[in-house]
Amino acid sequence: MIRDVADRPQECDTDVMIVGGGMVGGVLARALAADGWSVEVVEPRRPDESASFDRRLTAVADAGWQYLDTVGLVDAPLAAAAERIREVRVFDRGHFGLTRITARSAGVEALGYVMPNRALGERLESLLTEPPAGEGSVRYHRPARYRQHATDADGVSVEIHRDKCETFTRRARLVVAADGAASAVRERADMAVTHREYDQVATVATAMPARAHGGVAYECFTTGGPLAVLRALRVLRVLRLVSMMPRLRFVVEALLHAVPGIFSIAALMLLIFYVSAVMATGLFGQAFPEWFGSVGASMYTLFQVMTLESWSMGIARPVIEVYPYAWLFFIPFILIATFTMLNLFIAIIVNTMQTLHEATLQAEEQTIQQVVHEEGEVVEDEIRALREEIRSLREVLEKR
Repeated sequence: MIRDVADRPQECDTDVMIVGGGMVGGVLARALAADGWSVEVVEPRRPDESASFDRRLTAVADAGWQYLDTVGLVDAPLAAAAERIREVRVFDRGHFGLTRITARSAGVEALGYVMPNRALGERLESLLTEPPAGEGSVRYHRPARYRQHATDADGVSVEIHRDKCETFTRRARLVVAADGAASAVRERADMAVTHREYDQVATVATAMPARAHGGVAYECFTTGGPLAVLRALRVLRVLRLVSMMPRLRFVVEALLHAVPGIFSIAALMLLIFYVSAVMATGLFGQAFPEWFGSVGASMYTLFQVMTLESWSMGIARPVIEVYPYAWLFFIPFILIATFTMLNLFIAIIVNTMQTLHEATLQAEEQTIQQVVHEEGEVVEDEIRALREEIRSLREVLEKR
């Protein structure tokens, strides 16, 4: 998207103000400048103090590397410092065999590249003395810190503070927050963020192998754990068939609309289970502690009774042998918990499906009525126009 410089608003000092001149902000600034935008970058650290361009390495896919080359960031030193990934070997721990993916089979020079962050930072620094390929420009404010910004209909006013106690304001059409996870721009913009503690510690290190890697990258999946679980979830893609079958989609929509009613029935069932479990614990807990020794055990036993899984021979008859009148407890419980509640669930789902069907018919009827009404108005307008033409013709004939 190449822009004409004359199209920029005169009241703005620059098109884009990027807060943060690390890897993300620096690459974005160069890419925007190559497309003809004027860009200013606010960076609190000096070039040799940047936390982004340290000894860490970054793996870039081939498409990302080609994009960096397109915007002019790949030069001879960076290409020499980057290692090409010519082959990827994927295997499961504890399983025989592996999967090999090669650059030759993919028809590319490399599947990806591993480049030093410091080399990319040096390339960005060297480009500051060279004009961008397009009509844009890049200007750095450093060492300087972002203070605050104010947004209006024409752009954004960004307040910047230099280390020499100098504070000034620059106008831009857009401000970009590239100042890390604890973004000051995000906090000033009152953007919500979710923090989650994983209670884990990671060790990051750069290792030099004893043998040459030969451009081969290894990916090892564990037998259990998050990666194995994520791969197992691929079977959920079968659920996309729901969107292809209208009747099945209607059933799923009915189930989703029935969720509030189902929750109400579930709450009622939980209440019935709790009351029945308290009663069963008091009645049968002393003789059958493994089944009714506590409220939790009684609820689990009653759940088995509700599902009719060995409820008679496995639970009810042994209890009746000790407590002959125990059938007065089990029979009403089964009638209420199994048959009544199950019918309530079915009734809610059927009622929801009927309601959705009626709503669909009503919407179709309204659409038809609207179309008929609009067509009727068109016909009435044409009739009025014909009457006006007939009246005009009569007037002309009467004058003759």
